[in-house]
Amino acid sequence: MRRRALWVVGVGWGAMLLCTPPAEASSPLRKLARGLANLSTGWMELPVQIAQTTELEGSMAGLSVGVAHGLWSALERTVVGAWEAATFPFANYPRKAGSDLYAPLIEPEFVLLRRTDKP
Repeated sequence: MRRRALWVVGVGWGAMLLCTPPAEASSPLRKLARGLANLSTGWMELPVQIAQTTELEGSMAGLSVGVAHGLWSALERTVVGAWEAATFPFANYPRKAGSDLYAPLIEPEFVLLRRTDKP
């Protein structure tokens, strides 16, 4: 079972690295890479949210609100990653006129990009 899980993660990361177009491009392959990355790294939201909450509001908030927010964000990012990986050939429903059809469904696009890190 563990060998199969490692194989799935390896194939996912390999596909992500091989298929990722330039950062400014928006395409089905970018959506697939984003979905695979968020599916495999969604759990990282837990420590990220704890650290961010602790930094902004203190250690007690980090241990309570940060954990709750991290669990919810991890679940959300993992589900969105699975959805984007499964539906990568299809464009997203446009949220507003003229919007990008392959825009990320969750912000920031990847787990380790803080809102201030986005170009």
